[in-house]
Amino acid sequence: MKIPNLTKKIKIKKYQIIEIEWLDSLHTTGWMKEESVQTTPLEKMKHKTLGYFLREDEKSLLVIQSYGNFIEGSPMVDGIMEIPKGCILRIKKLINRRNYENPF
Repeated sequence: MKIPNLTKKIKIKKYQIIEIEWLDSLHTTGWMKEESVQTTPLEKMKHKTLGYFLREDEKSLLVIQSYGNFIEGSPMVDGIMEIPKGCILRIKKLINRRNYENPF
């Protein structure tokens, strides 16, 4: 299944701050009768993540919490979160492009 490029459509650049609204899986434990199993409303599985946009590939979008100095020619990053594209409901830019300056 080919999933479209999400960030190109709304013109997100590397290291821009974004908010991603996405659906997570839900897991319960313990034995129960099959007829008592109910689905969970999607609203209870929605999450929001804020971060600096790092990159997107065919399957997922990566955001980071922090970035820092270069070491051996590469910027240092931390707090990497990868969200599958199929789980993403919405992406919102949280910084105006006019005020944004790429740190690298």
